[in-house]
Amino acid sequence: MSKTALVTGATGGLGQHLLRALSREGYQIRASGRNSVIGNSLNSSTCQFIGGDLRDSMHIQELVKNINVVFHCAALSSPWGPMSDFRAMNVTMTQNLLDAAIATKVAKFIHVSTPSIYFNHTDQLDIPENANLPSNFVNAYAATKAEAEQRVLAAPIQSAIIRPRGIFGEFDTVLVPRILKVAAKGKIPIFNHGQAMVDVTYGGNVADAMVAMDQRIDRLNNRIFNLSNDEPMPIATLLKKVFDAMGQNVKLKNMPFGLVHSLTRVIEATSLALGRKSEPKFLPYPVALMRYSQTLDIAAAKRELGYRPTVTVDQGLARFVEWHKGKSL
Repeated sequence: MSKTALVTGATGGLGQHLLRALSREGYQIRASGRNSVIGNSLNSSTCQFIGGDLRDSMHIQELVKNINVVFHCAALSSPWGPMSDFRAMNVTMTQNLLDAAIATKVAKFIHVSTPSIYFNHTDQLDIPENANLPSNFVNAYAATKAEAEQRVLAAPIQSAIIRPRGIFGEFDTVLVPRILKVAAKGKIPIFNHGQAMVDVTYGGNVADAMVAMDQRIDRLNNRIFNLSNDEPMPIATLLKKVFDAMGQNVKLKNMPFGLVHSLTRVIEATSLALGRKSEPKFLPYPVALMRYSQTLDIAAAKRELGYRPTVTVDQGLARFVEWHKGKSL
């Protein structure tokens, strides 16, 4: 098992969970991330934070020196923004990191991808890792993450890829906060009465799986793993769990999907045409996620990584609430 690790995206939600898991396993860690305030708080006897831009080749070369394994969590993860930004952050940055890792003889490269690449505006249940991908990806994020996967698989380095679904828990600034933002006025739109099936994954469970990937990568080279909490549920149930955990009374309002989805397409196109920097409150992809089922087959992770989620959805939400309250003080 590798004992010196580089974690990119270490100041993000998954990155912080991964730092905890690696520290427990006795790794010496070099951490990289965009948020210098969080980054400087990560410094410890087992972790050194080095701030910088991963698009800078000199900075990357410094990061990978004397490293055994790279855990690449950094990405531009958003349903909104120009393709050029996503290509720079998700494709070019990944290729530069691969090149530097290979040049300095890093042994292993573990890459975080996304099940967004499966999405095709139909119900998809128990999606396997070898499912056919759509000819046109749902957005720039999915398209560039799919290309980044191909760069990783083609590189002459031991690698493995993980596709975790809906990461939440402590340090979550994306999934649950987005839900709360939409529901700020006391109601949230649902479609088909909230029957679409969804998966989510507690961040600590993802981190545990990534450590297992490092431990077993010698026999899992170039493998891809889906990951979830193995608790698929209707989206109405998930939303109720979120609002109950937060102690909020939010009404679920059933609405016609076609009308709302068409409206979000207009909003997206107009915002892009006007060059607006801030993300619109409603966008086509997040709305479609609430209409169409998407659950993952995680049999491979169970079989080959020994993966068993140790923190349930309910427990993970309780941990998010506790962290969120502390953050708000």
